[in-house]
Amino acid sequence: MKIVFRHARPQMVLYVRSMGPYRKGTEAAWQIMGRWLDSDNRRSLMRVSYGLFRDNPRTTAPDLLRYDACVPLGIGLEESAASGIRRQVLPGGAYAVYTHVGSIEATDELFSRLYRHELPKLGLKVDEDRPFLAVYLTDPTVTREMHRRTEVCIPLNAAHLPMQAADGSPRLYFARASDAGAGGNRDGAPWPPQVARRQ
Repeated sequence: MKIVFRHARPQMVLYVRSMGPYRKGTEAAWQIMGRWLDSDNRRSLMRVSYGLFRDNPRTTAPDLLRYDACVPLGIGLEESAASGIRRQVLPGGAYAVYTHVGSIEATDELFSRLYRHELPKLGLKVDEDRPFLAVYLTDPTVTREMHRRTEVCIPLNAAHLPMQAADGSPRLYFARASDAGAGGNRDGAPWPPQVARRQ
């Protein structure tokens, strides 16, 4: 399992919040966001979206779990209280990132595996004050399940990050400014990436 450490800058996003078990909550939030995006052809203005898992299901009652379906704020993508679309700041800071290709539903188990096994094994401390983050790099409405790409991001206490690659498995490395992909900082651009038209 290849884990990347990255530092994200805070970013303004639009969001819809749901409450309840995550499996149902994510679907409910994206249904509202999806209807809004499909109106006035807003979906064509975005290339990436985010999911914020704000509560730990092991310590929070299922009905109280909060999930935010988010898209970047940008031209043509602006707050609409009447549609239930509000704005907030996507938290910045250090993250452990694993890129998953395949079913979005599989990320549930990946979050658990990273949190409970992979990161503790590496001596890394999770920042419990920030939400877990999923970066959806492909649009599931137009991308086949086997090709969907999701970055599973767990917030870390930066003080506990190693300063060099570990000798064993999983291989660890730090993203460089020249790294390709939506998760890296290219030419000083913020991560997560700003909204842009799909090519």
